Amino acid sequence: MPQEKSVATEDHVRCAAVALTTVFESLGAEHQALVAEAEKTSATERRGTLTRMTEDIAQAAHTVSASIVELATVRGLRDLDIRMRFSMDAEGGDYSPLLTLTGPSDVLYDIVNYLVEAADTLGRAYKPTKKHPGLAAARCPQQMKLVFSGLSAALDAVCTDLSMQDPEVAKDHASTRRL
Repeated sequence: MPQEKSVATEDHVRCAAVALTTVFESLGAEHQALVAEAEKTSATERRGTLTRMTEDIAQAAHTVSASIVELATVRGLRDLDIRMRFSMDAEGGDYSPLLTLTGPSDVLYDIVNYLVEAADTLGRAYKPTKKHPGLAAARCPQQMKLVFSGLSAALDAVCTDLSMQDPEVAKDHASTRRL
């Protein structure tokens, strides 16, 4: 039975990684379109808004990329059966003054925070400004639909995995899903 749980758990990690890879790839077209639009724009304030949007897209891509690496770390820790561990004292008991060896669950909690950060960053990118509210629209709507659905799928997969150990996780990410 433990083997079945491990396979199901790995499916969540794999699904999240696949979804985030799609998110990362899809952000490129939007970034490219924003850069091109900023280069053609002569109005300084408008260009500033486009540049900020471009930087937010780049930051979201960086965060998503880091999340993919962290998911690979989770997979590796699980494959090696490494769970949270303490150093040992002379009698073989837990010795906590040194760092603990991080387990997969701790990394997954970090990933949830990264995904929330990526969603918040994208939300800021498309927040309308007073002077140029019309700029707050996706230039590549198809790709941005993939971005938001991929973020949602990855967040669901990671939270489903974590909720096996902590049922409160699903409640914590509800606000991010609304974005």
